[in-house]
Amino acid sequence: MATMPKLSQSTLDMIENIHTYDVVTRLGHWSKRSGQSIQVRCPNHYEKTPDTYIKSSSGVFTCFGGRGCGAQGRALQYYACLFGAPGIRKCISWMPYMAYVS
Repeated sequence: MATMPKLSQSTLDMIENIHTYDVVTRLGHWSKRSGQSIQVRCPNHYEKTPDTYIKSSSGVFTCFGGRGCGAQGRALQYYACLFGAPGIRKCISWMPYMAYVS
């Protein structure tokens, strides 16, 4: 298995600052504003009812669904939940483009 090249600190900082909502909208997923948060469907079990909230201020998502999955994290973790571990490599290569979404 090939190893990934080491990412620069500036790239890691850029990925960390990408808002989860930008990933959700870029992927075309449903979302709805709810007070200070944004409601979305959980990337782990993607039910009809939105059970995951993204904090508008920080971009951190948390699932409060009945399945008790408790998924949480930022944009990179949201993308990884959708596509699984093999998607991490693709995700990291795709994330820098998300920095330009306004």
